[in-house]
Amino acid sequence: MEDEIRRLNDLKTLMELQVEGLDDFQETQARVRQALTDRSWNDLEKALRALEFKAEGLRCLEERRDAAWNRLCANLSVDPLPVYRVFPHLNSPWRETISVLHRTLKIKALQLKGFTQGLNAYLQTASGMIRAVVDHADPGQKGRLYSKNGSLKTSGVRALVLDRHL
Repeated sequence: MEDEIRRLNDLKTLMELQVEGLDDFQETQARVRQALTDRSWNDLEKALRALEFKAEGLRCLEERRDAAWNRLCANLSVDPLPVYRVFPHLNSPWRETISVLHRTLKIKALQLKGFTQGLNAYLQTASGMIRAVVDHADPGQKGRLYSKNGSLKTSGVRALVLDRHL
């Protein structure tokens, strides 16, 4: 019984750390978005490094939480998946605590996924728009030119776009 309580405490602690880590990760993603909006490239670089560090930390926490969950399920002689079939095997106060933390983790993960997809859509739109403007303003940048032997060739004459509406 004492071993089970220790395992549950470990799992609870890891899940709480994951919730905090996901919140922190999302705040750092907001810093990335703000740096992009402000065109503050130094802040962007710092935020991206912080994201990389935090992603590694979250990966390690997830591995530890998964291992703790599997040990707990093995101790209870229950299949670890699906998660909701394990809850009835837990004692009453732990059942509610672990299920609330599990739901919180799922919600945080979905929020983070939505935020990440929104940031990705913004970046793809912005880069596509920039590429379209560059292609229109300087058609010579559209593609690479190759010689007959396959090596990269630079054109001596650069394309020029004239605006005749002036």
